[in-house]
Amino acid sequence: MLIWKTITGKLVDLSRKEQEILDIEYENLQYFLHTGHDLGLHPDNKRQALRSYKEIKRREYPILIGKGMLKLEEKPTTICRYRVRIPIGLSKYGLWCTFKSYFTEWSSVELCRSKLYRRDGEYYLYITIRKEVALKKTYSHILPVDLGIRNSAVTVSPSGKPRFYGRRLRRIRGWWFYIHRKLGRKAKKWRNRESRQITDQLHKIARDIVEQAVRYDALIVLGDLRGIRKKKMGTGRRLKRLMSHWPYHRLKSYIVYKANWKGIAVVEIDEGYTSKICSGCGALGRREIQGLFKCPSCGLELNADVNAARNIRARGYMLLAGGDVTRPITLKAVSGVQGTSNRFM
Repeated sequence: MLIWKTITGKLVDLSRKEQEILDIEYENLQYFLHTGHDLGLHPDNKRQALRSYKEIKRREYPILIGKGMLKLEEKPTTICRYRVRIPIGLSKYGLWCTFKSYFTEWSSVELCRSKLYRRDGEYYLYITIRKEVALKKTYSHILPVDLGIRNSAVTVSPSGKPRFYGRRLRRIRGWWFYIHRKLGRKAKKWRNRESRQITDQLHKIARDIVEQAVRYDALIVLGDLRGIRKKKMGTGRRLKRLMSHWPYHRLKSYIVYKANWKGIAVVEIDEGYTSKICSGCGALGRREIQGLFKCPSCGLELNADVNAARNIRARGYMLLAGGDVTRPITLKAVSGVQGTSNRFM
């Protein structure tokens, strides 16, 4: 299956002349978009802008670089290993710039469309890549993932050790809620920073979960949360705010594409009653408080999210054994993921 992914990097160690050339190309694009007059914009950059930017607003737009126009090659320096060629109107040969990114598997992927952003006078390149990946058919273990509000995700390893995610994310969201309530509309200018911090934390959580799955040779099993906001949208103001800002779909999407990139399949199962059924004896239990589950039958007491993750794991093993524990679904395309059917076995 073909998988798409976007890699973010920064143009570093730019000389004064290189900075001026990039500024000219960037300003030429903004002038062309807002006035319609071309001051020497690169033809392909102009073509991509006309194709993609239909409604122009009062803001800066990134330079869109079409497939085949961006060239990347390995040229190690003391700063980083790669450099890229940016198409510019001042030179038909383009401008070579040092490119710093965490990604190193460039030889095994195909470069697609790219975007060049300017932020605080510095340039950031977003490169969309794709590659063909064959998903594994057999696994040694199940890695259950229970998505929640307080704990963004909870996993249980094959040895039974739970792992909680989301503490840092809660702090970030709480801090920005305080800022918005204190400053009101004045805080809108920082919304991009807030979004970047939340997205960064979601990526880190998803990356760690996928690394666990690779380490344990495990199939990732998620609970199906479709329609959860409508079902649990209470009347309390705080609960409504928490539910409306719960980024479970984004986190699920990140887990899916990062896992598929590593050749790991992700399936969803019906998670009904996973937080109410005892993972020890199967009896119907109760939550004394939000985070504590108690079973009146066997006396089991443990974290409610861990109990839900254990139940998801049990249903995942039933799926591996051929049991019909979930309705047939297909994950929709996320970041280029074509879809992973839970009937892959």
